[in-house]
Amino acid sequence: MTRESAIASAREVASYLKQVHGATRVLLFGSSVQGEFLPHHSDIDLYFEGIPYDLEFAIAGKTFCRFAELDLDIIPAGHASDGLKKEVFQTGVLL
Repeated sequence: MTRESAIASAREVASYLKQVHGATRVLLFGSSVQGEFLPHHSDIDLYFEGIPYDLEFAIAGKTFCRFAELDLDIIPAGHASDGLKKEVFQTGVLL
């Protein structure tokens, strides 16, 4: 997978999270946006908000299943550390 196809896939996953599950904000972060993407080694890092805390892992699991062909790292807002949130908001790209 190229960086460009990873970003296109991230947009597709973001659309799914928003349209199907009601996420209010999805950000792409990590190597895909920092120019360090390595084909066949890098994953797609996504952070999402707007889903109730008690449903976040279930929604993340459904998303992993729906996009099983992708190497995803999905971080729900309610379960993200403050340090990770800081990184996401400083370097992430809104999808």
